[in-house]
Amino acid sequence: MNNVLNQILHFLQQGIAAIFHFVQLIWNWSIDQIGRLLAVPWQDWPVLKLILLILRVVAGQSHRRFAGAVTAVAVGWLIERTAG
Repeated sequence: MNNVLNQILHFLQQGIAAIFHFVQLIWNWSIDQIGRLLAVPWQDWPVLKLILLILRVVAGQSHRRFAGAVTAVAVGWLIERTAG
């Protein structure tokens, strides 16, 4: 019985670690997208990109980390899609 419980706890620990690793990868990707945007002079940015960057900054200030991460992913994806 103890062995089964240890296996279940180990499985849960691995699953939670995988979820956090995935969130970290997505977060880093979105920060990279913002870094690429910041490499361009801001006067040349389309208005949509300015709005998306403001949304990302606001999401980063959020105390709700998961909501901030989801917003960061969405904004990063939109920035990449509007690259041009």
